[in-house]
Amino acid sequence: MMHPYWNIVSRSIKVAIIGVSLPLLLSSAGLAQQQVQQEAIQVDPRIKAPIELLMDYKKQENYPEAINQLSQIPDVVNILIKELENNQNPEVIASVLQALSEIAQTTKILPQQADYITNLIIDHKLLSHPKQLVRVYAIDVLSEIAPPEKIQKTLKILLNSLKDNDKAVRYRTAGAIYFLLRKIDSSDLQQALVDVRSVALTKSNDWQVRLGAAYALASSGRDVKTAITTFKELLDQQDQEITQEVITSLRYAGDELSIKSSNLTKEEKSNAKEGLEDALDYLNQNYSSEHQESRSNINQAKDSLSYAINNIDNISDSVEPKIILDWIVSKPQESVPILIIISWLYFVLMSLWLRPLWLLKCNDILQRYTDIPLPSFLGNLKISDLLRLLLFRSCYHPRVLDAWVKDNLGKARKEFDKKTTVKERSIYVPIPVILDGIDIAELTAKELQAKFSEQQECLLIWGEGGSGKTSLACQIARWAMSDDPEKRICKHRMLPILVEQELDFKVAEGKQVFLELIRGLLKNLVDAQKPVSEEFLEQLLIQQRLLVIVDHFSEMSPATREQIRPELPGFPVNALIVTSRMEESLAGVNKTVLQPMRVERDRLLYFIQAYITQRGKQDIFKDQELVDVRDRLLMIAGKRDVTVLLAKLFIEQIIAVKTGGNIDKFPKNIPDLILEYLNRINGNISGDHPENSKIHQDVKIIAWECLKQTYRPTTALKEAVVKALGSDDAEARLKYLENRLCIIQTIPPSYTEIRFVLDPLAEYLSAMSVVEHCGNNEQLWHEFFAQADIQQGTPEMIKGFLLAVLDCCLANNKAVKIPEFVLLELQARTSSCSNLKI
Repeated sequence: MMHPYWNIVSRSIKVAIIGVSLPLLLSSAGLAQQQVQQEAIQVDPRIKAPIELLMDYKKQENYPEAINQLSQIPDVVNILIKELENNQNPEVIASVLQALSEIAQTTKILPQQADYITNLIIDHKLLSHPKQLVRVYAIDVLSEIAPPEKIQKTLKILLNSLKDNDKAVRYRTAGAIYFLLRKIDSSDLQQALVDVRSVALTKSNDWQVRLGAAYALASSGRDVKTAITTFKELLDQQDQEITQEVITSLRYAGDELSIKSSNLTKEEKSNAKEGLEDALDYLNQNYSSEHQESRSNINQAKDSLSYAINNIDNISDSVEPKIILDWIVSKPQESVPILIIISWLYFVLMSLWLRPLWLLKCNDILQRYTDIPLPSFLGNLKISDLLRLLLFRSCYHPRVLDAWVKDNLGKARKEFDKKTTVKERSIYVPIPVILDGIDIAELTAKELQAKFSEQQECLLIWGEGGSGKTSLACQIARWAMSDDPEKRICKHRMLPILVEQELDFKVAEGKQVFLELIRGLLKNLVDAQKPVSEEFLEQLLIQQRLLVIVDHFSEMSPATREQIRPELPGFPVNALIVTSRMEESLAGVNKTVLQPMRVERDRLLYFIQAYITQRGKQDIFKDQELVDVRDRLLMIAGKRDVTVLLAKLFIEQIIAVKTGGNIDKFPKNIPDLILEYLNRINGNISGDHPENSKIHQDVKIIAWECLKQTYRPTTALKEAVVKALGSDDAEARLKYLENRLCIIQTIPPSYTEIRFVLDPLAEYLSAMSVVEHCGNNEQLWHEFFAQADIQQGTPEMIKGFLLAVLDCCLANNKAVKIPEFVLLELQARTSSCSNLKI
């Protein structure tokens, strides 16, 4: 089947050529003789009706309907071939040829069918048939059905038809040659031009043959200069008939070039312009004083040539769409794959610029629906792998990842703020820190931007319990999600993944527990129906679109710590924050070290003011009352530094007491402050709630379960906690502490472990439990210290807990009568931590 473009070109050619040849055909004296009694024809019944319509030359308006009827007949090409092969009626043969030439424009004719038709035309000598219409339509058929690789052979056949005695046949042949010269492959073009040029330039050839060849060269635009040379030689013969034919051919050639100038290559346009200008100059010099009739024809030719020249001048030297279309049609096996690739590239680039998420969706679709294996010699790839290669990994381009993060940012902020750990730290007051050995009074995102601009960044936030490590990590996470580039820690947005649980659950074989945990946490963070693919997760991590925060790393088990190894080459997390009570070496990996500092005495008043302001309670305090609050806090802290957690608990209690109207009832030591904090949040629960004493008892039991194995605040098995609490309502009491008071949390994804939201809270409550258990029993205290001596990381790792035990002993010494050696031992073990933070 002919390409639609060539169908249009073919028809435009025929309009030009038929403009000359058809009047000749219809005015021919033999035309009337060709009309016979149609009822006497013998033809296949399946095509008889449309063939009869084609044979009725007086009603050419019926031709389209005849062709349409033929096109609807199954296997019509083979039926027409059989008629061409067997039928002896010239009128039937002409109509069959006409039908084939028209059908070839809309119906695919197979190569073997085209070869067979060509051979029939040659073997039956239809190009030299006595009947004019047979010869004309045979020429049409050859030009229509010739495949690109057979055009050169067809041209040689048609060149002989230029010698036909009939003027209409010669014009039709010239048009067919023109058509084939535009259709031929570039690889065969030069040889074809050699053949046509030879016919046009050989002076021994009949002038009509030369004229036809020259016209084909000129109107096709393949070699206008050679054509003009032939035209001039023929004009120089001073023969009136020849002159009229040449002038007419020049006019039609100029008209064709005006229309088709945009199809010409740069070289062809240059050739055409030179040739046309040469022809115009020749006519101006030699045909300026002709009689009226000749002058009219010559002026028309001049106008046509001038118009063609102007059209060529107005076309840029860039590749024109029609030239590209010409190449597409002539070489579909080469052009179609290239066009597909170019179109795909265009889609990828435009999507990347305008709709980056489309590329991600394309990748998901290819993964989901084309998981079909390819032959083994292609490397055991799947169709999805092959097609996704065409994305050139653009689905993981930074623009795509940024678009995905932005699309999920709103849900991520909401879900992140809902986390118990984050909710407890919703108020952030800048505190002094030491960043890689440099003191910074108030840390902002700007100080971290240079750090996170590196390909891999590991930020270690270390300090004693209550120093504000997790608060800092949560604030950095908020900066990472900021819409303001100046307030981000990186030039692009990041989604925070908060890891608080042990990596003690099982995953599918071949999977990494840490990555599967991140994948699950990300699913929850963006509130998705299903997790992202492992490949996409890896890209988010590698390209720092996820900020992974591993909280209380020092309290995690050795098995969990072993699975978080940023020093390993296959570790994909390139934006990592680790909080720890120790200055972790992290196996020597390059890292940024951030250490929260104590709130110095001269800055404590500023901290209190800032916190109260963020709480919106600044109006209930007078300036002197804020000074009193500071002094009371310093009294409770004693000689130790005031830390973020201690200051927060104290200020929250002051706000509660101030609102109640009696500030003198405020606790005098840290253990009492912890218990009053529990009383306050329990009292804030609307409706019925457990007595404070019951809450105290339960949280002390739970705290000891969380610390008794390691003397560090870590997780405890929920099953063990329920057993320690006893009674049938243990589960309900746990839910109250988690869902209403929000002081403990069950750790996903297994939900089999429990830990306290605030580590120092766990330490002090556990210390209270120890003091109540050991009391004045020296043996029990010796066992307590013996257990402390065998803890991992002793003594640094458990100093926070021992300090809490010391505070509880001092607070309850009169009532319990703690053995003197216990106080001395605790003071000795914590003497190097007089500046420890709560």
